[in-house]
Amino acid sequence: ADAASLIIGKFFGRLVHPLNPNKHLEGLIAGFVFGVPAALVFLPTMRAFIVAAFAALIETTNIRFGSWRIDDNLSVPLATGLITSLLMLVP
Repeated sequence: ADAASLIIGKFFGRLVHPLNPNKHLEGLIAGFVFGVPAALVFLPTMRAFIVAAFAALIETTNIRFGSWRIDDNLSVPLATGLITSLLMLVP
């Protein structure tokens, strides 16, 4: 989903993402569209949609701690792992 997001956003993106002017909404949508089938391999349907949406949203944000910027290649797996674990607590 990360590669699809980059390719679609970079080459076909026209609408600038409101939370991150360096990314495009088309990339966000592509990340979600390709993330859902990947998540369906491991999760039930509704949880896969939630996790894919959460991952796409986290990827478009810039997370900073002071002057340190957290790369999305670290923040996305950690955040999706956390949300997946929390969703497993819900019956």
